[in-house]
Amino acid sequence: MHCRNRRCYRCRTYGHTFSERRGTVLEGLRQPTEFIVIVFILLSYGCPVQAIEHTYGLDERTIAHWRDRAGAPCHTIHGALVEWEQAEQLLQRF
Repeated sequence: MHCRNRRCYRCRTYGHTFSERRGTVLEGLRQPTEFIVIVFILLSYGCPVQAIEHTYGLDERTIAHWRDRAGAPCHTIHGALVEWEQAEQLLQRF
């Protein structure tokens, strides 16, 4: 198999291999999962990008890219929840 550092799986139907990160915000990122999660946690607590950049030696654009990738699914979920809440308020009026 071509996966060296991560667990890989093989589709029983088609025989394709894929890593455990396939279909997640971690797909295609080369840093260890634990490190990326640490950066996500720091960002979620409001740690400035410049502080993460200085501490871990990452480029500011890399951190911003990771932040945007992690935020995209959250934005979708938030939008769905807001729409659901608005629909519930409309139903309560009737």
